[in-house]
Amino acid sequence: MANAIRLLTIERGINPRDYSLVAFGGAGPLHACGVAEAVGIRRVIVPPHPGLCSAFGAAIAQLRVDRVRSLGVRSDTIDEGELRRQLRAMEAAARAELEQDGLRDEPIVRRCVDARYYMQNYEHEVELGELVTGFLARGCAAFHGLHRDHYGYAFDSEPIELVNCKVTATERQPPPAAEAYGASYGEAEPAGTRSVVGSDGFAAGVTVLRRGRLTGPLPGPLVVEEVDSTVFVATGWTIESGPRETYLLERTEQP
Repeated sequence: MANAIRLLTIERGINPRDYSLVAFGGAGPLHACGVAEAVGIRRVIVPPHPGLCSAFGAAIAQLRVDRVRSLGVRSDTIDEGELRRQLRAMEAAARAELEQDGLRDEPIVRRCVDARYYMQNYEHEVELGELVTGFLARGCAAFHGLHRDHYGYAFDSEPIELVNCKVTATERQPPPAAEAYGASYGEAEPAGTRSVVGSDGFAAGVTVLRRGRLTGPLPGPLVVEEVDSTVFVATGWTIESGPRETYLLERTEQP
């Protein structure tokens, strides 16, 4: 898990220490302190019912259809009209699928290409906007700008390799506000003690709580249980109640 965070942050020039780690899933809050320590993050946020986050997101997500088609052509060899025809065919298919799913309103349509310079390993997603005359040239100019923002340089006169074209159609109605599904925890209740093994070794008699609101910051080691997940607060960390029934874990000891 720590290596995955490094891949998405450090290897892209982002310092993970400038961010908080959101721990969800049945086991996410159990390993959150260890993962955060491994990448230098000092704050962890545990949402209410963390083990249900994925299911909750799927339940309230907007209807959406994604269509992708491989291109593998250069911007100076593809005809803009041909690209327009492909994108419009994909858009029609996406709209038809949404209608089969019950959507009757006009969807939000997003048209993009994955682009790169020839022989590069990684692509950038470039939004094309409306398919009016000149959209391909504008997309290429946007790619040069994205490349310059990411890497500090661009080859403005070089043709671009268009790897994929993509269409996303999404319903306009936004998902319900999170407050409508807020958890209703009471006060945290003691649930005995337990022996645990953390990254710093074995600890006996660790306090176990049933999840609920905390009266103030509590030091680790500490275990907080709920039906769908378990939060482990490691030595050198504290836990306290945050807004909207979240937990905030802070590292108090220097690494």
